[in-house]
Amino acid sequence: MNNLKFFIGLIIIIGSTSGFCAPTPTLSLRSITLPPGGTGNIDLLVTGADMACAGINAKVCLPDGVALNHVSRGALVPDGFVLAHQTLSGDENGVIVAAYTGAASFDFSAGVLFTLNVTVGQTMAEGVYDVVFGENINPLVNARYAVSNADGSRSVNTAVLHHGRLTVDSRGETCLPLADDLGIWVSGVDYHDLPCCSFHLDFHAIDSDPAGLYWKLNMASLQIEASTDPRIILGDDLGLTFACAEYAGIRFGFKLRFFINENDPSGFYWTLIPESLTVK
Repeated sequence: MNNLKFFIGLIIIIGSTSGFCAPTPTLSLRSITLPPGGTGNIDLLVTGADMACAGINAKVCLPDGVALNHVSRGALVPDGFVLAHQTLSGDENGVIVAAYTGAASFDFSAGVLFTLNVTVGQTMAEGVYDVVFGENINPLVNARYAVSNADGSRSVNTAVLHHGRLTVDSRGETCLPLADDLGIWVSGVDYHDLPCCSFHLDFHAIDSDPAGLYWKLNMASLQIEASTDPRIILGDDLGLTFACAEYAGIRFGFKLRFFINENDPSGFYWTLIPESLTVK
């Protein structure tokens, strides 16, 4: 637990010096991977907000060939809010989403605001497509993307934005590439189902265990980033779960256990849990 507190504290310190401090509201679209014809959810999240909220709206643009099935309320939005959406028409594909109330508000800092359920067309070409926030010139609530406070005097329509991606892959899963030297660029870490940070793990030999596989956090690479790639999960024990990685054309999932190196107690190390390795 002390290691976790130190690690999260380190993230907060770096964030406060890099412009991603906690009070900066960030709207994000979670990236997903689907096969042609597949159905899945795109979450719209907020992090770093610090006010009572009475209204939320955003315009989300979807790639051509992707159909919107329905919009649902995120866990952050209370039942007292009216949920509404308007599907885009003409040359645009996407939706304007809104939640609002005239009598209530809620305090929040991070969580899911809306979930868009989408289906990829059967004939859609495989590749990576952008899912972005759009300029809302005909809003249901107010201009552009916004989260408004209870009396309407303040909104975060100048918030930091992190657009998402839709990867269309017949295998249905995006895999993290491992470098030739087995280094891992951890491009998006989720902690308690919310975007956290990104960093590089350098492959590192441990003299006392030459047969083991170890990695060390490259401290200079640590970034506070609301990456929305749902591929790496940070546990309360600082364990890392990789749903899919790829090396030399082979896809596999694995878990890394946090490791205290007695020869370098201030470093952050992880080691492979051999029994977690599964070839896909």
